[in-house]
Amino acid sequence: MSDTHFSGPLHVGGTQVLSSQGAAVVSLTNSIGTGTNALQDVTASFDQTILNDNFKDCTDKIEEVLAALRTHGLIAT
Repeated sequence: MSDTHFSGPLHVGGTQVLSSQGAAVVSLTNSIGTGTNALQDVTASFDQTILNDNFKDCTDKIEEVLAALRTHGLIAT
């Protein structure tokens, strides 16, 4: 399989879907919480552990999206 190269934006059905590679995006770091892969209600009495877990879950998902964008060359590494 050979590479396909484009010299300008890629259009599909008249809609631009790709342009040049975007700039690198710095990864997030989060050393608090335990990712549970689900956002939870912090409850009316407030639970710091649940809040920390929610932040960890959001950080993890953002990192998954960034990794996919990097893998496909849409943003620089």
